[in-house]
Amino acid sequence: MDKDNIQSGQDYARALIDQIVVGELDVPANERIDSKLLQYWCEEIQDFAEVTWTDYLTGKRESYLFDEDEIRGLYEKAGLRFASDILNSLVDKEMIGVGVRNDGELVYSLTEKGKKHLEGED
Repeated sequence: MDKDNIQSGQDYARALIDQIVVGELDVPANERIDSKLLQYWCEEIQDFAEVTWTDYLTGKRESYLFDEDEIRGLYEKAGLRFASDILNSLVDKEMIGVGVRNDGELVYSLTEKGKKHLEGED
């Protein structure tokens, strides 16, 4: 990455995303990150790059560059969004049901429709 060409948070985000995409092209197709997960990760990178760039310019941060933990955290955040999409889709298809425990925690359970689908009866 040529740091001399970075003039904004979006420039930095684009450079990171380009590196990720190029890296994904080097991986066999069946081992690549799901496209929706990749989209979410790119969105997280773009949003955080704006924050870190502003923090860098205002002196709250020494560098606009992400560290390894920040990259990992952004990927994990994207993964949670992706998993949430999957769960919501299964709820919408009535494959799983959602309940609330006494402590307010959400719990998921397989519905009869979901069981039949798993058993190949649908």
